[in-house]
Amino acid sequence: MKLKFNLILYFSLIDPTKIDWEKFSILDLIKAGEEIWSQFNPTDVECQKRLICEIHQNSGDLGPTAEQIVDWFSYLSYTKVMTMPKKMQKIVNEYLEAADKGLEENVDCGNEYFRCKFSLKKLAKKYRNKKEKKRIIPRNYE
Repeated sequence: MKLKFNLILYFSLIDPTKIDWEKFSILDLIKAGEEIWSQFNPTDVECQKRLICEIHQNSGDLGPTAEQIVDWFSYLSYTKVMTMPKKMQKIVNEYLEAADKGLEENVDCGNEYFRCKFSLKKLAKKYRNKKEKKRIIPRNYE
């Protein structure tokens, strides 16, 4: 369940039009999934906040889904005037703080949330900048 959630989360945040999918082999996708599995813990609040911070900091590079998430977070500020359980309000405030840090130019989300080793920014950059593979085409197919 965790692997499925993480892969869906990762691939839903990245604009598929910004990735040349023909560069990827099944091994690349498995490697990305393994990286997500080993580094991202969706139940760890520190990882959740780092993810929120990085999405806000890199929404233009991550695509339209990330931009929508940033837009949705702007509505969370209205929860301050709502009556909510204190624990829930505390969590929302922590998420809003992470989002605000992501919008600041001089903040490094990795330094702010160093206990979480997963970086969506690094993973997206790694696979977006994947070098061209040399394709070997048999002569009779040219």
